[in-house]
Amino acid sequence: MACLRLAAVTATKAGDVNPWAGTMELVADANIAGNGWYVVADPAAAPSVVYGYVSGAEGPQIRTEIDFDTRAVKFAAGLDFGCGVIDFRGLYQNEGA
Repeated sequence: MACLRLAAVTATKAGDVNPWAGTMELVADANIAGNGWYVVADPAAAPSVVYGYVSGAEGPQIRTEIDFDTRAVKFAAGLDFGCGVIDFRGLYQNEGA
């Protein structure tokens, strides 16, 4: 994912001034196909998505087990992580042309 700053355009008429100049950051991602685009608000202004680890398990949980018959060591790893949308007002999608 690439983060780029949007270029400022100097308007020649007062009516052509962009009031949003310098307030947004462009993020390009190859997984977004077509001409659609999204606007996502700053989480401090309009929290929309929450995420975190379930049951306070920060990071991967690893456990080991020794097989009684073969004396082989088995490993298992799991990550209890969750996320969800809590408010739609900080998110916008435009389908593009």
